[in-house]
Amino acid sequence: MRRQLASGESIAVNRHEGSKLTVLGIAVGTVARAERFESLGLLGTSLSSQAAEIRRVVSCILELSCVNLATRKDIIILSRTLLANRLNERRYSKYHNLNLAETQEYMASLLGSNIISEFMNKKATNILENICYYCRGRALYIMKEGHFGLAPRNIQPGDVVAVLLGSGLPAALRPTGHGTRQVLGQTYLDGFTEGESILGPLPDDVRVVMNYNGATQYWAYLNDKTGVLDIEDPRLGPLPSPWTRKKHSKDIYWTWYINTETGEERGENAGDPRLGRDELLKRLVPLREFVLV
Repeated sequence: MRRQLASGESIAVNRHEGSKLTVLGIAVGTVARAERFESLGLLGTSLSSQAAEIRRVVSCILELSCVNLATRKDIIILSRTLLANRLNERRYSKYHNLNLAETQEYMASLLGSNIISEFMNKKATNILENICYYCRGRALYIMKEGHFGLAPRNIQPGDVVAVLLGSGLPAALRPTGHGTRQVLGQTYLDGFTEGESILGPLPDDVRVVMNYNGATQYWAYLNDKTGVLDIEDPRLGPLPSPWTRKKHSKDIYWTWYINTETGEERGENAGDPRLGRDELLKRLVPLREFVLV
């Protein structure tokens, strides 16, 4: 199972040429500003000091006086980003103990005041400890296009973020000046974890959730209006001929595809035929090659 669904259930397209790897993906944009988190989660560092560090990093990315605490739009985005969207809203079974509303409230309080209390209640402590967990050794960044992300700490302005086919998370890439890119690592990029760069936004009332069935975990699409939970991405449409679905014992978790002409079969994590290179080009997805070193 993929950690996230940045490229949906797409199929990786790549080729090796000596020390270079050419891959196919979508360029999302360019990093405008980035700031590293320091001293998060270190032994002996007080929670108030770590809260101050989070506030410092956010203030390097945003003018806090411009953060709209009234509409909460900025706070919603920051809350999701600082926790890599590991919130109850991404869970069908309420496995996680963090929710967006409480995290928003904490972040609004932290960013809206110059005073950070030495004393925190249990809820605030839990939120802060989780933020420190996801941000430790990372950097917060904002792209020229306005998107927020959480990336490897060596990310810097001018780096490119791309969604590579077959990948679960976007990739942070650094131009080398020779037509190639250096891979910095995977990044959380708010608004680009659910196949948006390939398929566009999800329909209203539909959200991606992680479902738990004992030891089994799988991504699914929950319609909040109807309550229907389905593993099928509603944006995909019908399977192209001659592909069809093959019944199997775990088809409530993942789909097994079979080509009735060639006999090719695609099991779990083998890729959706609707998200192959040719099918994506038919959808006018702006695919491009990235040469990685």
